[in-house]
Amino acid sequence: MVTGGASIIGRETALRLTREGAKVAIVDVTLLAPVSLLEKSKQWK
Repeated sequence: MVTGGASIIGRETALRLTREGAKVAIVDVTLLAPVSLLEKSKQWK
């Protein structure tokens, strides 16, 4: 679980974990930021 997934550090952490094959849960107070990140991560698979 990555908290602060919309911030630079949180986002990059989530992206790296996803690239390495981890299943990642992203949490942030910004409602749509995790959804946007999820859409981007689908391109890596």
